[in-house]
Amino acid sequence: LEEFIYFSDESQLTNRFDNEQKPFLFIDGIEKLPYKIANINLAELGRKALSMAEAEMPGVMRLRKIYSPKQPLKGVRLAGCLHLTAQTGVMIETFLQLGARVQWSSCNPLSTQDHVAASLVKTGTPIYGWKGETEEEKLWCIDQ
Repeated sequence: LEEFIYFSDESQLTNRFDNEQKPFLFIDGIEKLPYKIANINLAELGRKALSMAEAEMPGVMRLRKIYSPKQPLKGVRLAGCLHLTAQTGVMIETFLQLGARVQWSSCNPLSTQDHVAASLVKTGTPIYGWKGETEEEKLWCIDQ
């Protein structure tokens, strides 16, 4: 994310869930938060869930191994909106390892796994979503 950091104004950086101060991103002339999730401190638990999902997805892991060195998605910017689960997290990390720049929002506030979202944010992926979002919050996340 460092390549996108534009400025930081701590007086404006509030997040009702995650109290960590975050700089804004400046992408294509648009300022926005680099992520909005429930709790960044859940990242370690999320990494364990992602590792377990990887073990259950041998086909995807094989694709990573074969195509990561070739970077077939280099230069691709991918924005997704899908259930934010460990399996989706494995897919997101696969896109990243194949060279894509990825940003993600959850499509369903009931299925979002906050620990997975935190783990993906820790890898530098912009993630917008948390379990229990209101309809308005869900639409805001999708709009990001």
